Amino acid sequence: MEHVIMMHAKDNIAIVMAPSLAVGSEFTVGGKTVCAKNELPFAHKVAIKAIPKGGQIVLRIKSSRESAHRH
Repeated sequence: MEHVIMMHAKDNIAIVMAPSLAVGSEFTVGGKTVCAKNELPFAHKVAIKAIPKGGQIVLRIKSSRESAHRH
């Protein structure tokens, strides 16, 4: 199981899927290795790229309805 997932290649946010990640935990997502600066609980959103002040957060999440219609 992946500890952190990125929903789309253009996202700058990923989602923690582990029960929690301790401070200093390293994980790879989107081809980048990231180190947790804080404890990250389950479902926490984490920036995987630098987001400037006032910058846009990009996180694409498919609804179950969209997923059900994909073949």
